[in-house]
Amino acid sequence: MSDELFRREVLQAKQDERLGKIGFRAPRVGWIFFAIGAASTIAILGLLIAGRYTRHERVHGTLVPDSGLIAVSVAGPGVVSRILAHEGDIVVAGQPLVEVSMPQDSVALGETQALVAEQLRVKQQGLQSDLVLHRSLGDMQRHEIQERLRNLHSRAEEKARQAGLQKQRADSADELYQEWLRVESAEVISRYQMLQQRDSVLQHRANQIELEAQRRLLVQQADEATSALAQLEPTLRGQENRTRRDVADVEQSLAENAARAAVTLRARVSGTVTSVLIKPGQAVSAGQTALSLLPHDSELVAELWVPSSAIGFVDAGKPVALRYEAYPYQKFGQQRGRVLSVSRSAAPPDAQSRLLGTAVDAPRYRVEVALERQVMAVYGRNESLKPGMGLEADISVETRRLVEWVFDPLYRLAQDRPAVGSADTDRR
Repeated sequence: MSDELFRREVLQAKQDERLGKIGFRAPRVGWIFFAIGAASTIAILGLLIAGRYTRHERVHGTLVPDSGLIAVSVAGPGVVSRILAHEGDIVVAGQPLVEVSMPQDSVALGETQALVAEQLRVKQQGLQSDLVLHRSLGDMQRHEIQERLRNLHSRAEEKARQAGLQKQRADSADELYQEWLRVESAEVISRYQMLQQRDSVLQHRANQIELEAQRRLLVQQADEATSALAQLEPTLRGQENRTRRDVADVEQSLAENAARAAVTLRARVSGTVTSVLIKPGQAVSAGQTALSLLPHDSELVAELWVPSSAIGFVDAGKPVALRYEAYPYQKFGQQRGRVLSVSRSAAPPDAQSRLLGTAVDAPRYRVEVALERQVMAVYGRNESLKPGMGLEADISVETRRLVEWVFDPLYRLAQDRPAVGSADTDRR
């Protein structure tokens, strides 16, 4: 018995077909679509593997000098009298910039500062006259003592000469008297003549002693005059110094009164006047900024304020694309820069409000960006950038491959699963 299900004749009849076999062929257009799909898949895979994407953080800021923009402020309330420097002027340190007057009036006395100044000037003139008078009196006293000293020295020398002559006369009379004593026994000289000669010797000696006493008195008076002359100089100097101090006090009072009446604002450093915010005749208050100075040899940097949500990947050296509000980037393009520094802590909203002059509702980090160029190409010419210009910046914070961006959620999920499993285990 045959194991075949169908008879051999049936199989042979099936093989002998008049119309032939049926065949299926894929259309040519299908191969084209297949090739396009395969190429697209390869291209997408290559782009995912080799392609990179940089994430940017968009923030806003302004241009500021790297050494800071110096604000010249008014010390007290007053009225602007004169503006001595205008925008664009180059000034040196110490140069007057603005004069602010601070008038003070009284109903009873009128302009009190002018009255005080006039009284102080009268007092100053009186003290200066006293100073001249003291000098004149001092010169007179010095001359009088010097003349007296010369007279005393001259008289003392004269008395010394007279005493010397008187001594010679006394010595001569005494020699004669001694000679007479030797011949007294011969009774050549009478007793009366002997007594007269002796009296003459004593008289000459007495005159000599008196002249020497007068000379000593004159020398003593000369010494006293010398001492008085030596004491006169410190006395005169002391009087002059006291008067000078009084004059200095009056001058200080005049300066203080003038300072209360008008204040001159001066440049603290050399630089360029960038903005003048006041006008002559304008009333100003204490602390109000009159003008701003851009110090010499300073460059502009971009000052950006970055929120805490975007500060994580902002580091020094990161590239930054800058777009200035004054020069639309659609027409003039954008500039490049690099992050110079990032503040270590966020500035509170009130500090930002004081710096920026606008309300701020959240802490932000201060980021400084170095500019690639200090000028902007505008219609074929270079325009200098100015402090205070507003700008928009894109900071390149993170560059990764596209495949990392695509599979990053899966990677994070894989990292989170063990943590979730361990938490479930702990709960059990």
